[in-house]
Amino acid sequence: GKGSGAGADEMPRVLLRTAKVLTAEPLPEADTLLTGTVDCGDADGAPRTFVAGIAKHVTPDQLVGRRVVVLCNLKPQKLRGVLSSAMLLCATTPETVELILPPAESAVGERVSPQGSESGQGQLSAEDDAGTPDDVLNPKKKVWERVSAELSVDPDGMVRYRGVVVGNSHGACSAPSARNAKVQ
Repeated sequence: GKGSGAGADEMPRVLLRTAKVLTAEPLPEADTLLTGTVDCGDADGAPRTFVAGIAKHVTPDQLVGRRVVVLCNLKPQKLRGVLSSAMLLCATTPETVELILPPAESAVGERVSPQGSESGQGQLSAEDDAGTPDDVLNPKKKVWERVSAELSVDPDGMVRYRGVVVGNSHGACSAPSARNAKVQ
């Protein structure tokens, strides 16, 4: 196979999509976790289940109906007995955890990816420029761990990957108030 040098850009292997939260509730006996379902625009129309460690920062009521950015090709994994097949992207600082917002006009199911130009101006790319994602990211390969280490929220609240704005033709993904934050 190809050498996996640190410089390899693995972002195209990652499938991030705009999604809408349909249901949310606390996970019994897990005071930091919420579970629920999201519509990721999958072809079969079926919602996906998520488990997210955001209960201290977001209530289920605040979550339902919200548009979020979801990692769609992680291997589904059981968390506290619930099989999670979608991961909600969050901005994290030592003080807070916030859900990353997709571009305002972004449709459910629409992919978000790095937009090519450092300035965030310039040509916003169509889906087909984003690269073909893996069907399922192999957890042993730690692709998401490496990609997320290079994702951040800049001083203006925009999500960037290696300095390049992440979004789609509608604009940038952003954090409501977190700045200079990690994204995971």
